[in-house]
Amino acid sequence: MKKLINTIFKNGFMSVKKVENDEFGEGAFITFGRNKTSHGSIIVPVMKDGRVALTKEYRIGSDDWVIGVPKGAADQKTETFESIAKRELEEEVGIHFESLTITELNIYPLPAFAEFHGRVVFAKGCSVSVKPDLENGEAIEVFDLVTREELLELLRTGVINDAESSAALHHYLAFG
Repeated sequence: MKKLINTIFKNGFMSVKKVENDEFGEGAFITFGRNKTSHGSIIVPVMKDGRVALTKEYRIGSDDWVIGVPKGAADQKTETFESIAKRELEEEVGIHFESLTITELNIYPLPAFAEFHGRVVFAKGCSVSVKPDLENGEAIEVFDLVTREELLELLRTGVINDAESSAALHHYLAFG
């Protein structure tokens, strides 16, 4: 399908490439991606009382705070969605869980430009049990614990403003 023309930029974290797709006659495009991995987990943490934990996170790309759910990329190509979910819940919000459901939904947040994707994961029986251990440069906190009804209202009013989180939460409301 796509063929590499050249690498425009590469550092320890990401690369920007010029690619083309002769099959569809679309010409050349710019794509970007993570160097180490292209998958991650988007986690819907459901507390023991049924409420969902939402996060508030500053994102440099938008230069704004976004409301959503914990998520993160794999550290290694072989890292499982379960391992990513466990690590990210502990690091970002100090949450442990009783069970995980790895759904079939892969979300591609920028499919026109990037190959990375996140798998939606439902974490059930969650409780806050440790102090978060944020990585350098991360600004994440628990925004609120909300009921299903409150979650619907936050989605309807646009308070939840992260696209991956919105998709994961809609999936949870429909199938969780």
